[in-house]
Amino acid sequence: MSYAPGTVLSIGFGETLEQVVVLTENKIATCCYAGKPVGRRDIMSLDDWKILCTAQGQQIRSDAPVAAAAPSSSTSAPVYAVNTILRWKKDDDNRRTAMVVKDGILQLKEIMLGRRSANDKKFFSSFADWKSTLPSGGEIAVQVGTPTVESKISAPIVAKTDVEYINELKKRFRVQTAYVLEKSHNQNREEAISMLKQNGPPLAKMIADLGATPTEESISSILYYANQVLNAASLAYRSQVMIRYKPTEADLRKKKFQASGRQAIYAFFKGAKVEITSGNGQVAIARDSQGRIARWTTPTAASTFAELGIEMVNGKPRLEVEYRKKKISM
Repeated sequence: MSYAPGTVLSIGFGETLEQVVVLTENKIATCCYAGKPVGRRDIMSLDDWKILCTAQGQQIRSDAPVAAAAPSSSTSAPVYAVNTILRWKKDDDNRRTAMVVKDGILQLKEIMLGRRSANDKKFFSSFADWKSTLPSGGEIAVQVGTPTVESKISAPIVAKTDVEYINELKKRFRVQTAYVLEKSHNQNREEAISMLKQNGPPLAKMIADLGATPTEESISSILYYANQVLNAASLAYRSQVMIRYKPTEADLRKKKFQASGRQAIYAFFKGAKVEITSGNGQVAIARDSQGRIARWTTPTAASTFAELGIEMVNGKPRLEVEYRKKKISM
C-alpha cells in the first residue's frame, strides 16, 4: 500500500504510541515516539519501517488518505454553520468529534480502537478533507452549535407576555439579573427557629455521647452542628430585634434588583437608559420612586412594559443589550 507525502502513520497507543510522517522518495521521519514528540527526527525507508511493524504485529493506522483524491462530484458538499458539531461514530471504540470553524473544520477528539489519539486536534480546510480521513463505515451526526451573535439578534422573540419577552432575552444573551423579593423578618425568624429545632437535638446527643477520648470525626460533627445552631440563633435574634423595632414592617418583603456578570438589558425611561429585568411574574427597572437609577435602589416593578412607562417603538420596547462588550439595539 502506498501513502501520499505528508501522511501521518501511527502504531500503538498511549505510552507505546509511535508516529511517522511520509516523505518523498519512499522515506519516513519519526515525529512521535513512546507517546511523546521527538526533538531529533530519525529518517528511514518506509518499506523497512513497514517490515518492522509487521514483525512486531503492529497495525498501521493512517491519519490521511492513502490514495489520490477522487474526482469531485457534481453534488456540492454540505455547508454547515459555524460552531456546528460533527460526530463520526462507528462504535464506542472508534469515533471522532469535530467543530465547524470560520475557515474549515477543527477536529477536537479522536478515539480509535478504544484509545484516545495523542494528536487528535487537527485542522482541515473543508468538510470534504475531514471526511476523507474517516475510516470506512460509521455515520456522521450533526448537532447545531452555539448560535452566533448575529443569529441571536435576528432570531424572533416568541413571547405571550412582557415577562416572557425579557426572560427570552436574558436566556439568549446569558443575562444574570432578576427582580427578587427578600424574605420578611417574620419569615427569617420562622426559618431560623426551624433550623434550631432541626440541628439542636443532634448536637445535644453528640455532646452527651462524647467520651473521654473523642475522635477527630466526632469533634468535627459537633463543630458542624454547632455552627448551624449558631447561625440560626444569630438570624433569629436579628429578626426578633427588627420585629420589635419596626413591628409594622415585620411582614414586609423588600424589593431587590439582583445582578451579577457584565451582560445586561437596558430600557429607556423618559430618555434615560435604565437596566431592566424580570422576576416574580413582573418586569422591573433599576429606578426607584425618587428617580435614582442604579442597581442598589429599590426597583420599580409592574406586569407590563406599558405600566412601567418605558419607551416603545412599533409596539415593542426600545431595548439595548450589552453582550460580550458589544451594545446591541433590539
